[in-house]
Amino acid sequence: WNYFHDHYKTSLVGHSDNNGSEDKGHFHVTYHHNYFNHLGSRLPSLRFGTGHVYNNYYNDITISGIDSRLEAQMLIENNVFVNAVKPLMTLEEGGYANPVGNDWGGATPELNPGTFTSAPYSYSLGATTGVASAVQAGAGPCKITV
Repeated sequence: WNYFHDHYKTSLVGHSDNNGSEDKGHFHVTYHHNYFNHLGSRLPSLRFGTGHVYNNYYNDITISGIDSRLEAQMLIENNVFVNAVKPLMTLEEGGYANPVGNDWGGATPELNPGTFTSAPYSYSLGATTGVASAVQAGAGPCKITV
């Protein structure tokens, strides 16, 4: 439930293209219910690991959204993209993704299908139709109560 905004390169997981021998099998990340607004790229960008990206809202993405690179495997579920140039990239640098139920906002994702098709934990996947309103209402500082 984070609010990322007004930045160029936002979130990179995996520090180097040349570090595969050390990084493979060690990165397991989840991004959910985040608001990505007026950003350039890396939302996130993942090298060598597995990533689960679900129920995020992307608005005004000028270069690229989710970027699966260098053998990364990603499961991309029920995200909403508005005015995103390249919402999903997998082909340029050899990553893989399995998108399910996303609203690409009229853009065409680059797709290289992968093998990560089910998250190894339980979670509540919200309907795509409610993502934008729920994330805008709840993401950011001082908005979630426990």
